[in-house]
Amino acid sequence: MMNKIERLIDQLELLEFLLENRLNDEQDKFEEDFSKNSFRLLGKLEKIENKL
Repeated sequence: MMNKIERLIDQLELLEFLLENRLNDEQDKFEEDFSKNSFRLLGKLEKIENKL
């Protein structure tokens, strides 16, 4: 019984680790995309400003 519980705990810890990694990857991707989009928008705003 104790063995099963220990195995379960190990599996849960592994799952937690994998989920945290996935979350970190998603966060990095989001920040990268956000950065690119911000620069793109700033460029467009600058073009509009120059036309005015």
